[in-house]
This record gives sequence, structure tokens and C-alpha cells, in this order.
Amino acid sequence: MPEKAIETITLHLPDSLKRERDIQDLALTNDRSVSEWIRHELTQIVYGRLANREDAKHSGEKRA
Repeated sequence: MPEKAIETITLHLPDSLKRERDIQDLALTNDRSVSEWIRHELTQIVYGRLANREDAKHSGEKRA
């Protein structure tokens, strides 16, 4: 079950993303609403980077 979204964040997008409907098309392709698609993608980015950071700690490397 997805975690309940309780925080609101305003996101300012360039006109090109809004005008060309790129985000809407990607969301539709993934059978998600735009906000759900953005949450999903942001979650993947955040936890992917945190996992990379943890992997780097364990391997002795430093990553940005």
C-alpha cells in the first residue's frame, strides 16, 4: 500500500514541460496521475542516491 501523502510542495516547471505535456505523457504511459508519477520518480531518485551513498561508505569510496 502506498504511503499517504501529507505534505504539499509547490513545484515550478519550465513552460516547455507544461506546454508540450511531457510530464503528463510520461504519467499516462505509467498509468499514474502527474502528482503520483512525480512522487514515484522523486522517491526513486532520493532512495537510489541514499543507497549509493551507503554503498560508498561500505566500500570506502566517496560519492556526491
